This record gives sequence, structure tokens and C-alpha cells, in this order.
Amino acid sequence: MEVKETVTGESTVTADGIVLALVEQLELLTLSQPLSEILSGKTIDRNIEVEARIGILKERDDKRFMLPTDGDAILAKRAQVSFTPGVSTTQLKLLSDMLKSDKQWAFKGVTQTIDRYFKLAHYEDQVRWSKSPNLETLDCITKSKLVTMDVTTGKVFYQEIYDNVGDMNDYLLLDYRIAINLETTVKTSELPNENMAVYQRYRTRESFYHNKTKITIDLTKVTSKAINKSVSNITDNCEVEVELNSKKLLNLLKADSAEHVVAKRRKLIQYCATLINTARSLCTLLSLDTNVCLNKKKLKIKLCDLRVGRHDSEVERYKKFVNQQEPLIGDYLYRALASPDADQIIPNTSFYDDPKQEIDGPFYAKIDDAGKKIVASG
Repeated sequence: MEVKETVTGESTVTADGIVLALVEQLELLTLSQPLSEILSGKTIDRNIEVEARIGILKERDDKRFMLPTDGDAILAKRAQVSFTPGVSTTQLKLLSDMLKSDKQWAFKGVTQTIDRYFKLAHYEDQVRWSKSPNLETLDCITKSKLVTMDVTTGKVFYQEIYDNVGDMNDYLLLDYRIAINLETTVKTSELPNENMAVYQRYRTRESFYHNKTKITIDLTKVTSKAINKSVSNITDNCEVEVELNSKKLLNLLKADSAEHVVAKRRKLIQYCATLINTARSLCTLLSLDTNVCLNKKKLKIKLCDLRVGRHDSEVERYKKFVNQQEPLIGDYLYRALASPDADQIIPNTSFYDDPKQEIDGPFYAKIDDAGKKIVASG
């Protein structure tokens, strides 16, 4: 399903715009199967899942996709970008510790599962068979994507979050994907031998539930292993997902008396807004972890002056933590990162140790004898 023909609003949309786009897609789905059958109670083996996953949008060259905008943007499906879910181990632990210390979020415990995926001829999507460590079947489902919306994040004003940072703004390091999925229960008797699985995953998940808003945040460490191949491909990943409560969502989508339609739609908008705002807040928080939430001096980037010498390790550090695109001259690199206040916290950048007055730029403006402004070098 095509979410948007172009980037919404030409470049960006407000948070309200993203919320309304999600609500519109949900309302459209209620007019047709399978959601209409779920709402009418004609099927009990299917369920709707609405979630937001944290990750990074990348271009074909594997560089981070970014727009020079202040707001978030929903990308068209034809955009040549791909979404890579996941965060770092440090970011996952940071979020886990924060949620455990917040009384508003109820820690639901840790669950461990072994997932095996199968390709069956009569199912378009792969079937996932999940078991507990003692091999007890937890669920067996196939998940179909009905709608996906990739959202690239823009700038954030850190002053809104940390008063001691000042009014400087910067780009977030993470994006998010909104998805509406159809989950269908599959009988285990339909599955072939376990050795026929395409690949398997080992998941360790911490779940946190917000009772007032009925939002769940799942923090998962995943180890995936391709099987039935000459060489096993093992990958590790850390995932952050925000999910709406399906029961509450379906209740808000059900057709009701005319006088309740407006009130229910308003609640649906508010509920979807909670999902979007939570995802955006997590992107903001996890983008600040290297210098604000953790020990900033321990994790500073330590960039060198690239005018003097180009050290490969420093250049790679710049590309990893600041931007894939290098500045043309080292002086620009320095001036882009330096803070006028030595004590000011600059998220995701380093503190330059050399006194600013001792570093002259390679170019400067001056007035010549004729009174004209010219650019000189020195």
C-alpha cells in the first residue's frame, strides 16, 4: 500500500501530520478485509499490531539518509532508502535503566524465546514458531505488513530536554518506522520438520508497560542464525519497539453509534499521537546518550585539526559520530564543532582542547584600500 506519493508536505510534516497519516491508514483498513472481519468478530485467529521501531534510514551507499529540516518527514515508498532497525548495546542499557527507574513504567520481566522461521507454500509470509527455553510452544504466527511508514527525523532543541545544554539544536541520530501488521495464528501441525526452518533467532526481551496510556516498550537482544547453508551467518542486534495495545486499538476502531464516532476518533488520534511522541522521544533520548546521559568526558570524540594532518582514525571517528560527509577544510570542521562556552555540552561532538584564538582560519574577510570587502588567506 502506497503511504504517500511524495515526501509529505514536500519535505516535512509536523507530529500531528504523522499522527493523522497513521489514523487515516487505520480507518481505510477498517473498510476492507481482514480488519473488517476482525472488528466484526468473524475471525478469532487474526490480530492487528501497530508498532514503531527505532533504527536508521540509509541510502544505497549505506550512508545515513537525512533532510536539512526541523521536522520529521514521512518518506515515499519509492524513495531509494532502506530502514535498518536497531540501536547500540549502550543505548539499549541506557533505556532499560531509565525505564526501570521511572515508576510510571511497569517492568513486566524478561522473556527468552527461540524463534524458527519456515517458508510454507500456502502462506505469503514466513511462519514464526516461538518456543520457550524449555521448548514449550508460545505462539506460531505469520506476520503480514499492511502499511509501513518510514520517518526520517529532523532537528531537536536540546533545551527542551536538558536545561543546562542551552538553545543549540542538532540532528537526531535515529529514525523510526511505523508499521501496521496483520498477525495470523498458524497451527503447529501445518509445520514441517524443525530442520526445515530457514533461520532461527534467540531473543531476550525486557518489556515495560505504561498503564495510563497502555503503551508497551520492548527492549530486545536478538541473535539470528541462518541455517541449512554451507556457512552459518550469525548476527547480533539490539531492538527497541513501541507498541499499541491491540484490544484498546480495536475498540477505538469499531463502528459505534453516530454520537460516539467523533469522540472515538478523537481518542484514536490521541492514542496514535502517544505512539508517535513516544517513538520521537526515544530517538531524542538515545541521540543524547554519548555526552549528556552518560559521562561526556569519557566518551568524547577527540577530533583532531584536519588542516594540520589527516589521520585515518580521526577521520573515521568523525564519519561515525558526526557525519559521513567530510568538511572541505579542517578549519570548517573545527569551527562547526567548537563551542563559545567551554562548559557548554555539545551533544555528539567533542570538546576542542586548543584555544580558539591560536587557530587562525585559512580564509578571512578584510577591506582593501578601495573600501571593498575581499577574502584573503593567511
